[in-house]
Amino acid sequence: MLLLASAGRAAADPLRVAVISDMNGSYGSTEYESTVDGAVRRIVALKPNLVISTGDMVAGNAGRI
Repeated sequence: MLLLASAGRAAADPLRVAVISDMNGSYGSTEYESTVDGAVRRIVALKPNLVISTGDMVAGNAGRI
């Protein structure tokens, strides 16, 4: 999920917030799918003032982590 919201402090100076969530893959996975890479690139291109990552970043509990 990628969400970009603008809340105006003033019309010329909005607060831009991006939210990305649940980037994990299958259980025990330590690698992200290409869709995550694309979402991160899009967030960078949008140049938000704040990025919030919610949800899981790693799926499961693999012994090698």
